[in-house]
Amino acid sequence: MISKPTPVSLDVQDIIEITATLVGCIVLLYVLAYLSTFIFSKSEERSSAKKRLGGWTNLWLAFTAAIHIVFDGPYGLLRDTYFLKKGLDLYAMADFRYAQPMEPGTIVIEVMTGIFTAPVIVLNLFAVVNNLWWRHPIQIVGHTMQYYGLVWYTMQPFYEKDECFSDDPLYFYGLAVLMNLPWVIFPPIMIYQSFGELKKIISGNK
Repeated sequence: MISKPTPVSLDVQDIIEITATLVGCIVLLYVLAYLSTFIFSKSEERSSAKKRLGGWTNLWLAFTAAIHIVFDGPYGLLRDTYFLKKGLDLYAMADFRYAQPMEPGTIVIEVMTGIFTAPVIVLNLFAVVNNLWWRHPIQIVGHTMQYYGLVWYTMQPFYEKDECFSDDPLYFYGLAVLMNLPWVIFPPIMIYQSFGELKKIISGNK
């Protein structure tokens, strides 16, 4: 049974905590990507690897990995005790599946995303920076996993007897739709990019 949440709002401190945690995680991932050049790249290739730290591809990978690490996994595992729980309380105003107690299927998909998808995306980031041969296979796998989560998120309410979304347009479009829109746009682009590069590699080897 899906419960409707109690109205909640975020104060300045809540917004600062959520933003600082997310940005801090993104910065940490960039630092780890930089350090990965000392593991995956030869010394003569390291300067080129460091130059590849920039660009929208790595920004997207760091951002989406940080979302999975900071929000998805902890929210699934620690819904009632996580120090950023008020952020999820606000999101639950748009999507009732995230209210307390969380809908069981939602818990499972969030925990799976945090445990399985997040590490794959982080490895994808390292592979892009170091131009590793398995960059495109893991990119296809990781973003297919993300798209699977998006499809579940979108389709599950059709099979749920209880109401899942707020009928308030501000909450529905401003939170439930807008906050998931990047995962509608970027995974197909990343998958298309990788298939295009693999096609070039395969054609070049013929």
